[in-house]
Amino acid sequence: PSDQGFALTARDLLPHRDSDESNETGDTDADTLLEAVKPQELCDHTKDVLARIENALALLPLSAWREALIAAAAVHDWGKVDPRFQAMLRGTTPFAVMASEVFLAKSGSIASSVAARRAARQRAELPEGFRHEMLSVQMAENSVGATALPTHTVHHALALHLVATHHGYGRPFAPPVDDDAP
Repeated sequence: PSDQGFALTARDLLPHRDSDESNETGDTDADTLLEAVKPQELCDHTKDVLARIENALALLPLSAWREALIAAAAVHDWGKVDPRFQAMLRGTTPFAVMASEVFLAKSGSIASSVAARRAARQRAELPEGFRHEMLSVQMAENSVGATALPTHTVHHALALHLVATHHGYGRPFAPPVDDDAP
């Protein structure tokens, strides 16, 4: 009412999943968000996201936040370059991923059952509860990654917040994950 904030949404509604398709916490398994009809390269996905943000910025009064929104879109999936995450997307092992020439953002197929998805994560050596967006934040916070973010303190913090929460996790805090091989 006081024009002090805004809310952006662009998530397509997912089809309802039966309760046997939920994970241990009772949430719908977010791995389904990684599915695509065919594999999608990370660079192409990032370009698509940036184009969507540009379209939104052309339609909405958000020019004051432009730098933060663009930066968040550009770095939001950096964590997907983790070889273990790439192995999960490809249904293989981290060692086998080293032969790949491109990074994927989305898999052509993700196993449909919770047990099969868990097996794919284990084969990929990805820790239970791993969130690529939290790794993206860590990568953006280091001295090299931070150069991709706005220098203005508020815009910098907003960009990191948007990256951390772009799949709905990390609100208000990121779930802790034990990673024996970060």
